Formats: sequence, C-alpha cells, structure tokens
Amino acid sequence: MPTIATSPDGIEPLACVLNGRNRAGLSQGDAVAILGAGPIGTSHVKFARLRGAARVIVSEPNAQRRGAALAFGADTGIDPVAEDLLALMREETGGRMADVVIGAIGTPALA
Repeated sequence: MPTIATSPDGIEPLACVLNGRNRAGLSQGDAVAILGAGPIGTSHVKFARLRGAARVIVSEPNAQRRGAALAFGADTGIDPVAEDLLALMREETGGRMADVVIGAIGTPALA
C-alpha cells in the first residue's frame, strides 16, 4: 500500500504553500504574479490554477525553473534580470497588473 511522506522535509513545503494560498485571498479570475519558481513557487502556480486564476505570471531568473513553472501551468515566465518585469506584467494583464502577488523567494531581503 502506498504511503504518504510525513517527514518535515516532505510535508512542510506543501503546508507553507497551502497556508500562503489561504492567506492570499486569491479568487477566480484573478491575475497572479509569483516571484520565484523553485518547488514552492511552482506549487503556487498549480494551486493558483486550481483556484481559478485567469493569468499566472512567474518571475524567475533561472531558465530551467521558468520552464518548470510553465509546465505547471503558468501563462508567462519572465526573467527579471534580462526583461522589464513591470512592463511585461502590464502587457500580460492589459494594464491591470496583479491582483495577488506571492513571494516564493528563498532570500528574505528580495521578497
């Protein structure tokens, strides 16, 4: 019979994503910006889609992680080092920008 990992390493990241999702107040039709596309950020992409987000925009300098975010359902992956994040967000949302912004960056000074 399959088992569910209950170690802190397996459950804690998912608990953080679920807690953040509940606190963000994301509603159906929202435009969501996710800063960071590591395991936490890509999980937020999936949950934003499940909550009915209309647009999911991910900001991530690492090309492989941007690709993972797109595979998880993000509409757009932006490299904030090489591209103008705010201009592209305006373009992607028709000037509306993001209704919800989720910081999934492991460096507190950047969040």
